[in-house]
Amino acid sequence: PQLQYQDEKAHSRGWFGQMLLTVLMSVITIAVTFLTLYPLFSRAFRGQEVSTTPHIYNVVVAPMGVALLVIFAISPFLPNQRAENVAREAAIRAMIFGAAFGVMFLLTDFKHPGVAFVVATSLLAVKTVLWKAKRPISGAMKTESDRWWNVAHASSPYFAHLGLIIMLVAITLNHSGEVKEQVKVSVGQTITASGIELRLDTVQVQQYPDRASFQAYISVLDGDGNAKASIVSMLERFNNAEQLQAQVGINSGIMRDIYVVVDEADATPGAEWVRLTVYNNPLINWVWFGGFVLSLGGFFYLIPTIRRRRRPLGTSAAGIAGAALGEAAIDSELRDIIDTAILAVRAGIDRTANERVNSLMATARDLSGGENATPEQILAFLERARGGSTGPAP
Repeated sequence: PQLQYQDEKAHSRGWFGQMLLTVLMSVITIAVTFLTLYPLFSRAFRGQEVSTTPHIYNVVVAPMGVALLVIFAISPFLPNQRAENVAREAAIRAMIFGAAFGVMFLLTDFKHPGVAFVVATSLLAVKTVLWKAKRPISGAMKTESDRWWNVAHASSPYFAHLGLIIMLVAITLNHSGEVKEQVKVSVGQTITASGIELRLDTVQVQQYPDRASFQAYISVLDGDGNAKASIVSMLERFNNAEQLQAQVGINSGIMRDIYVVVDEADATPGAEWVRLTVYNNPLINWVWFGGFVLSLGGFFYLIPTIRRRRRPLGTSAAGIAGAALGEAAIDSELRDIIDTAILAVRAGIDRTANERVNSLMATARDLSGGENATPEQILAFLERARGGSTGPAP
């Protein structure tokens, strides 16, 4: 709220899109949390075992995920945005969307228009994020002190947005491209299941104090029939339970994960065979990577707080900043005001909704050259105040 514009022509730029994103993200968080914990609550309070299936998540959460991408994609055309030439921007985005949709629809053999729509919309979403990130990151690059810390902090929300987009695209492609197939295979036999060439190398039966374990050793083959990875999948019977329990064998890669489950087995010497269910799960690691990028944005956002705790403010520029606001000491509240003033200057904001921030910005301007002070000079003063410089004020 402290960064809201005061002039009527540019009041609260971006508030509408931010509000929509906030509402959707909050609803998604609540929905996922409820669906995840509902089985536990049902068992605890009603004594019933209830499970939530993937179908429920798809019905409830998927439409909101697509809506998030659409908001990113059309953000420049929402109220209070900075699109300078709306017609030109709309034409460019229409061409990008049409080309991406056509290529993706072709790659999916014209069977998944929804996937093509999500991928095309995601490209526009990425374009929006890069467009919005350009100005604050460029401003941070011009700072004289702590430049790379400032760049990281200025880029934090855009890292979070990109991470969210990567997650949504990866989930969509995984859901549409997942393949599973059940096959029966004997030791030494090579089969193709779910588009993957596999060979059952050997089987072993191991006896443990608490269980008996049937272990299938499987090789993943390349196009020339050579083993490029190995998977161990197990079917176990515990002494205190009648039901068999499968231990999934997993081969994880950049573009896909292979899951192999032993459904049934026969360990008769010389005639060993197993019945397997083979899952080809594309882009699982990209879901995790998107989550990492999103979390990285959150970490970058906390940089000023972390650095303030590690390095207290000094007495020169920081003292002047405190004196400008009538502060006897440089406390956490004043540090927050300095941070807000820095963000405002980087964003090109002359006045904010916070009079104390405005007072500090005016003082920084006066001490940095008066009316002729450049944004870079004002930023240099504010960053010296925040960083605790003891040298002369700029």
